Amino acid sequence: MRKPRKGMLELLAWKSEPERNVLCKPDGSLVVRGVEIAAAAIDLARKWDDDSRKQDKGPHDQVAALFRRLKTSLHAWTMALDHLASTT
Repeated sequence: MRKPRKGMLELLAWKSEPERNVLCKPDGSLVVRGVEIAAAAIDLARKWDDDSRKQDKGPHDQVAALFRRLKTSLHAWTMALDHLASTT
């Protein structure tokens, strides 16, 4: 993520475009019901029957990195949509 000259945050990597779930109300207003973003897979450690085998590394670092990216992405998305917030 970076902040360019115009002040809007930019994401420098992504898996795919976000998918929006938007409801159009009878009065013509739009309500965002949800946003789906693609996420990376997490490699889970195997549980071996043979205790002499070396244990796989746990997913803790991968999960932490995934949530850091998610937090950054949601922050950038929120900043990008901030101009749509109601002023009433």
